[in-house]
Amino acid sequence: TASECVDVALDNLRRLESLIIGRTQQPPPLPLSRWLDALSSVQLSCLQHLHVYGTEDRRSMMRRDFLDTPSLITLTIDSTQYLSFNAPTLRSLVLVRISAPLVRILEALRSTPLLEELEITQTHSDWTTDMKDMAIHLPRLAAARLYNSIEDVCNLWRYIHAPLMCHVAIRLL
Repeated sequence: TASECVDVALDNLRRLESLIIGRTQQPPPLPLSRWLDALSSVQLSCLQHLHVYGTEDRRSMMRRDFLDTPSLITLTIDSTQYLSFNAPTLRSLVLVRISAPLVRILEALRSTPLLEELEITQTHSDWTTDMKDMAIHLPRLAAARLYNSIEDVCNLWRYIHAPLMCHVAIRLL
């Protein structure tokens, strides 16, 4: 049953290499908030791919989770409250319909020097903060897709230092 699968996953969090949680066609066997509690309570040293799809109202989820994922390669956070993370090996980051201040996203990007692909779509929060000394060096960034308002795209991109050959796609919403 689905419940038994969840129990096995929870018992083996430290050994999981790939995990997709959230959005399903039926009520999930474990609420997203319980998954996040479990994930933030251990170091996920084997986890390489994590996709978190929100199934709850992101404005009501004021969480302070921190995911310790030193081997993470791909991370997708979609339709939920933003999650802080440690992922020095991250190559792909996708943030879709999340709520987060710009400073939290920039702090995360600063800790991902190997990032090759970045996608940020329809983020919600205050992105007008001026952080004069915040420079984000992403020397391996090959592609950035930014789908947001012109103000939010400019507020983000002015802090990012990417290679000249980085392909940047912008869609204004």
